[in-house]
Amino acid sequence: MSSGIIYRSDEVLMKNKLKGSGFFRALLKMNMLPLILLTLVITTFSAGRFAASLNVETKNGLVDLCHTVAAWYDTVYEGDYHAVEKDGVVNFLKGEHLLNDDFAIIDSIQEKTGVDITVFYQDIRVITTIRTDQGERAIGTRANATVVGDVLKDGQPHFYTSTMVEGIRYFSYYEPLYAADGTCIGMLFLGKPSAEVEGLVCAQQRV
Repeated sequence: MSSGIIYRSDEVLMKNKLKGSGFFRALLKMNMLPLILLTLVITTFSAGRFAASLNVETKNGLVDLCHTVAAWYDTVYEGDYHAVEKDGVVNFLKGEHLLNDDFAIIDSIQEKTGVDITVFYQDIRVITTIRTDQGERAIGTRANATVVGDVLKDGQPHFYTSTMVEGIRYFSYYEPLYAADGTCIGMLFLGKPSAEVEGLVCAQQRV
């Protein structure tokens, strides 16, 4: 008699444990869901903050390098930027030095930094590290209308998170170049391919 009672008591106890275990699992699931969602939100937020921070770092890097390039030209070639037209060809000069076909400075910096550089006379590329699909330097091609308005016409430096040049998207920084009379005569362009910058963002998201 007593053994039956003990058995039934054990059975009830086991059922209660199972019920409690099921309730615990359900409760755990209910509490885990908000935690999972919170983790996703934090991860997304962190990736977004990382992307925004990377944009700022990219901008600052391009601005600093642009100032270095400008200072380098000022040191090596004294004088103002000016243009001389001869036989239908516009020659762009820094002081007495002809910039056309002189790629030494920009090629050296591009090799060390991976940043593309262009010197514009007005909106025309005079010297550049950027190449066409045929592998030739994109000399004689023009800046887009937005850049012309922001930099050439307004005379203000500008950073862009998306600039298309010869089919490649860039994070880019443009700075105006001035003639002796204070007019904006051209621009310096420095650009980092967007794919390289965005690759860092994707790498951070996988971490």
